[in-house]
Amino acid sequence: MVSVITPSYQRFSALLACVESVQRSSPLPDGGIEIVVVTSGYSAEELGILRSRDCRIVDVAEPLSTSQSRNMGASSSSGEYLLFLDDDNVVAPNSIWLLWQSLVSWSDAVVVGPAMYYGADPDRLWCAGVHRSRVLMKTTFRRKLPEVLPERMSSEDLPNCFMVRRSDFYSVDEFDAVRFPQQWEEADLAHRLVRATGGSVYVIPSARIWHHIETQLAQRLHLRNGGRAYLCARGRAMFTATHGDWLQWVAYIVAAQWMFAGLYLGAALGLPTHQRDSVVRGYLRGLRAGFIDGWNARIERRTTPKVKMSSQRPR
Repeated sequence: MVSVITPSYQRFSALLACVESVQRSSPLPDGGIEIVVVTSGYSAEELGILRSRDCRIVDVAEPLSTSQSRNMGASSSSGEYLLFLDDDNVVAPNSIWLLWQSLVSWSDAVVVGPAMYYGADPDRLWCAGVHRSRVLMKTTFRRKLPEVLPERMSSEDLPNCFMVRRSDFYSVDEFDAVRFPQQWEEADLAHRLVRATGGSVYVIPSARIWHHIETQLAQRLHLRNGGRAYLCARGRAMFTATHGDWLQWVAYIVAAQWMFAGLYLGAALGLPTHQRDSVVRGYLRGLRAGFIDGWNARIERRTTPKVKMSSQRPR
């Protein structure tokens, strides 16, 4: 069985479209598909509609971080395979089967995800894999597919929609909701899974979804409010400190944090005044928190004994 884990807060119309697209899946993986929605704030009528669509509802008292929501959804699910799917997506009918079949067929695959297109521009590719530069760790999305589609393409990690084995997910203790509550949590999980299992991350380009993400730069950078801006700045520092080497950490402190701050704060200039001020303050607070928390994470890496990991996934 595949369990689809979807946190959703204040986006019922988008969530319903997402759920309905999952329910149109065909063919189905062995054991079928269950949908687990972690939510807060929806009305009794809305929750009733979701239950009528055979969704398992995890109704929490107040909104949780993305990592907490996904962990809670996973613990409430029963599938051998977990698909983490954001609620602003619509999936092609065969996508879940293709992702499931990839994990079944390829023992070296530890995370798999689809080619992701813009919901507002269905033929425009948003992300079909992630690459990061060696020194500054600048993230680049693959935005063009080869004319002849391969079965799979390598990636460092995957945002927004990806599938893992339940056993692998719990072997690395779920999403790290303390270091990465939201923003960079997907990248952190993928890197821990690769390190722990010796496996790889793959995009399955024949599997497709449509992500209803805004095209405006500030929105694509998650600069919706001061809280999200804070998490963006802090998360980048924490990811570099946690998964980067000393060269990358020094490069972050000396150059990268200021380069990315220029990009993010420049994008914030196009926001309304009240929103812009909140975003700028939040991002600057995130820079400070990221430096302090990242420095502590580097010290912890030096003092924590390394656990010898398997160099290859068991077959």
